[in-house]
Amino acid sequence: MAQLEYSPPQLLAALCSHLMQSGVLAPFTAQQLATTAYAFSALDHFPGEQLLGLLAERCLAVRGALDPLSLSHVLWSLARLGYAHKPFYEQLAPLVSSFGWKRLVGSGRESLLGLE
Repeated sequence: MAQLEYSPPQLLAALCSHLMQSGVLAPFTAQQLATTAYAFSALDHFPGEQLLGLLAERCLAVRGALDPLSLSHVLWSLARLGYAHKPFYEQLAPLVSSFGWKRLVGSGRESLLGLE
């Protein structure tokens, strides 16, 4: 939908409602969580503070499985959507550091910051 720039409000509301149900996000992989967060930001759709909190909580639970690209999608997307829970970002800071400077500013899909 994001690539089509198509975001029907009723569909997005139903999706958000479903994702907030207990246990729905539990089986999501790190990449699926990152893609979900990225899709909301690409569609410029604020899914609500509660759902952002649930996404952030699950991202923290699977942070060891986040690769540089998934981590960058999570950080960029949640920040763009206005998620301002400082402890979330503080808990991911060591992961950012663990990738090392070359992985952060490298080129292409291996770059966390997307810098060339």
